[in-house]
Amino acid sequence: MTENKNKTEETKEVSRVEKEQEFNKKLAKNLLLFRRSRNLTQGQLATKLGYSDKSISKWERGEGAPDAFTLTQIALFFNTSVDNLISEIPKLDKKINRIYFALMNFVIFLAIGFLVFIFLAEIPGWEYSWLAILYSIPPAVLSAFIAGGFYAVRWKFIASAAAFYFSISVALHASFTTLMIVNHLWVFWVAALFATIITVFATAIRRTIKKLPMIIANIHQQGEEKE
Repeated sequence: MTENKNKTEETKEVSRVEKEQEFNKKLAKNLLLFRRSRNLTQGQLATKLGYSDKSISKWERGEGAPDAFTLTQIALFFNTSVDNLISEIPKLDKKINRIYFALMNFVIFLAIGFLVFIFLAEIPGWEYSWLAILYSIPPAVLSAFIAGGFYAVRWKFIASAAAFYFSISVALHASFTTLMIVNHLWVFWVAALFATIITVFATAIRRTIKKLPMIIANIHQQGEEKE
């Protein structure tokens, strides 16, 4: 009986150690993945978490694991859950996913433009096939802008809009120059600049309108306090 009991305890201990090793292995892989997704070194992550780089290195090698509180802090830092941090296939921060998605859309449109360029280059007498690449840039910028959700952040919205306007100006300027129409080409650049300025003012007005109810509420509150 005693021998069987000892064997059972040994089996449980082996099982516990294996589970602990598996846990450490998953955490090590995911911690490395999340750290690299933020372009952080072990030292930088250690500073942000308040630990030494040796601790981070130890966790990423699977030779140990942080306590429950530290694990929660790590999950909060990477904008994820503890379950996701120790899952088999973790989901990266939505912000990172949006950036990858935006880049993917941008590259796809450029690739389409390049394929059209190759196709048109094979047509005898067609000398303007390279314009296909230039005209693929505006939709590529627009697609990346939408896919990346850049419209949600003011400066990203303005930067994306300006890139869209000026990429159109570049394409039109190149087209007219190729056709030997060189008069008043500055109009394209002025139009792009004007559109960018309008966008800046429009976003500022939109932001003010959003804050208007709060401003009115504060004025009312100040008036009531004076009374």
